Amino acid sequence: MHPALKSFLEEFQSLLKTTEDLYNTTKEKFIEVKKLDVSNVNTSELFTIHRKLFQTGYLLMESHLRVDNLRANYSQEQQEIIDKYPALEKKINSLLTKIHSYKNEISQINNSVVSI
Repeated sequence: MHPALKSFLEEFQSLLKTTEDLYNTTKEKFIEVKKLDVSNVNTSELFTIHRKLFQTGYLLMESHLRVDNLRANYSQEQQEIIDKYPALEKKINSLLTKIHSYKNEISQINNSVVSI
């Protein structure tokens, strides 16, 4: 296998693992935040976990595009690794949407409390 192909796949696998771990951490953190009283929720903390997951997901997407465009050069086993991306992307996008919606909801509640 050409060294560049090997390098691209190794980068993808590393980002895939990192993103899966960050997804799980973010999901756990979001569950913890949702358990808090609305007045105690720190929206900057929500923004931080949202941004980290978004950035890592974006880097994974770029890496996936690279290896997926060269898909025919990889073995069946390696293609199965590449095929893990769409399911993870769907989970990430769903979680990011939930965090964003919750953050907006909290901001509106906090803004209405301040205006009273």
